[in-house]
Amino acid sequence: MLIYSMDVDYTPSGNKMISGSWDSTVRIWPAFTSTTSAYDSHFKPTVSWSVDMYHTARMDRVSHVKTTMDGKYFLSASIDHNIRIWKVEKSKPLRVMDKKEKQQYQYSQRLAEKYSQFNEVKTIKGRVHQPRHVHVKQRVLKAMRNKRTRKETNKRDNRVLYKIKKQKVVHIEKNLE
Repeated sequence: MLIYSMDVDYTPSGNKMISGSWDSTVRIWPAFTSTTSAYDSHFKPTVSWSVDMYHTARMDRVSHVKTTMDGKYFLSASIDHNIRIWKVEKSKPLRVMDKKEKQQYQYSQRLAEKYSQFNEVKTIKGRVHQPRHVHVKQRVLKAMRNKRTRKETNKRDNRVLYKIKKQKVVHIEKNLE
């Protein structure tokens, strides 16, 4: 999956990275500390998917993202001249929770953390809904990238052929004199 990020910001705790991208989405990525790495021993990415994705149907390309100082919210500005406020943790309610709700929320978080190594839980946790308009924009972006690389390789191949032809022509003219 290819994503052109327009802006990137870290949460104040440094454990999450937020990116605003060309495909009208804001994504939250896990940030890596000095003890963990995004790459395995063969320099292949080990984490390539965002943890969470935010989007609306009317949101245009996201140009800027900024987190608040408390790390609970972040702001996104898009080229349609709108600023939106988002929660970093989608599942956490905005209102003040009473004691029982807080215990239930903490319990569900501990359960998710405890069983996070199971494949079934990884699959559920890794699923991020992507709407159709995001898929279409990603397809357009991929086509643009493929077109650009194909054009560059064609230019490079044609330059080499032209130089070879030019050298042959020069070489033939020298033999005729």
